[in-house]
Amino acid sequence: MMDVTVKKQRSLKMICLRLFMISLGCCFGVMCSVSTHAALWTGAIDDLSESHGPFYWGGGSLYQEWSCAQTTGGSGWFYGSAYPSSNADVYVYAGLTDVAVVSDATQFTYALYTVLASEGDTVFFHSKDYYAAWVIDEITPSDGGSSLASLSGQWYFQDDGTGDFSVVPVSIPGSIWLLGGGFVVLAAIFKKRHSPRPA
Repeated sequence: MMDVTVKKQRSLKMICLRLFMISLGCCFGVMCSVSTHAALWTGAIDDLSESHGPFYWGGGSLYQEWSCAQTTGGSGWFYGSAYPSSNADVYVYAGLTDVAVVSDATQFTYALYTVLASEGDTVFFHSKDYYAAWVIDEITPSDGGSSLASLSGQWYFQDDGTGDFSVVPVSIPGSIWLLGGGFVVLAAIFKKRHSPRPA
């Protein structure tokens, strides 16, 4: 009788070990695909005030400060690397709201000084090592008092130094959640199998 229980426990341990190795392999595979392919990172820009210090993105690799172009809102100035408020040169792609159509942002002529962009435009950035973009959804004007104009939209950062924005973003946190979920399931199975049964 004891041999059967020991065999069952060993069998369960082997199954758990196999499931763990499969989960680990899946997680490693996803992470390798991120490191070998270009990853396009993105995030929201929510009510970013004008002339209120630089906005950092791309893990702090890039920064930019903008200012409203008119009191009625709708457009703003963006600064190239000739200004201390930016470490990247700038280019405006008028009317572009989907960066996925741009497979080579290296072909753009980037400005060292300022460019004017409006709602519905995309501003591309090029530093020494990286390419990035802001899709401008809305520029809200100042209220004429203490409230500054603000910008809302989406930022993008290409982590491999290319200007290819057509790649599909890959989420590393997703693979970590997959691995963590596998650990939770394994722990639950192991606990259920080894919990004392009522007599």
